[in-house]
Amino acid sequence: MRNTPSGRILLARLADLIDPDWISSPQRERLWPRFEAAREEATRPIPLATVAQILRNAWDAPPQDELLGFEQQPVAVTPTSQVHRGTLHDGHDVAIKLLRPGLATTVRQDLALLDGLTVPLTDAFPGIDPGAVIAELRERVMDELDLEHEAAVQRGFHRALRGHPWLSVPAPVTRLSHPGVLVSHWAEGVPLSALGEPERSRAVNRLVAFVIGGIREGMVHCDPNPDDVLVGPDGRLELLDFGATATIPEDVLWPARAVVQLVAVVARLRVAPPPRELVYGALREGWATGTS
Repeated sequence: MRNTPSGRILLARLADLIDPDWISSPQRERLWPRFEAAREEATRPIPLATVAQILRNAWDAPPQDELLGFEQQPVAVTPTSQVHRGTLHDGHDVAIKLLRPGLATTVRQDLALLDGLTVPLTDAFPGIDPGAVIAELRERVMDELDLEHEAAVQRGFHRALRGHPWLSVPAPVTRLSHPGVLVSHWAEGVPLSALGEPERSRAVNRLVAFVIGGIREGMVHCDPNPDDVLVGPDGRLELLDFGATATIPEDVLWPARAVVQLVAVVARLRVAPPPRELVYGALREGWATGTS
């Protein structure tokens, strides 16, 4: 599994999500080096020549036709994408997210192997429809690898949260959207994971209110990574990365992923669990709920 792109991505994401102290010895000494090796291999930067070609193919023009400036050093590198800072000709700074070339095709081929699990899953769990579950999993994973789809979702969250006192989503630049490229207005702030106390706990509470409140609003962010949440000087959260989302009530199972991710975030950042009344308030009032 770890020799396939999908396997390396999964192991790299696990390495980001869990704390090595959660793994008991001697399993930790055996498993953790594999996680780190997968993360290192999966997060090698995309060469600049390839970046330029991706942009040229997406925009049917040289990148300089759209960009006044472009920072060659990426500001973020993940197993699935890479982000650079740039400047449009109108002077606006933007974040330029590029999907790793060929990744969507390779992962689609890997996911086809899941069809072989339909029969054994049916035998093991006669009360479920494994074919439907596998189909939903395939659709959701491929949505995460379609940046044009992510741009449309991000625009929906941006509009829904416009004017919110402590939540904000950068607006995507729709005309530059492409399945392999997402351009958004640049957002400033400190990553939530880099904050100290008490700012960290306050920001985590607001992140919990955003994710849980989304269940009430009908729009759920299912991958609340603290590295993708920027906190401004006034405490406002700038929310990034909308590859993994769910729409209520169409997506019944996916919000459970968001809750599991939140539990992992609270544990990894070693902050106190959010107050029960905050969670209930978010479920009841959505994004209108208040936080301390």
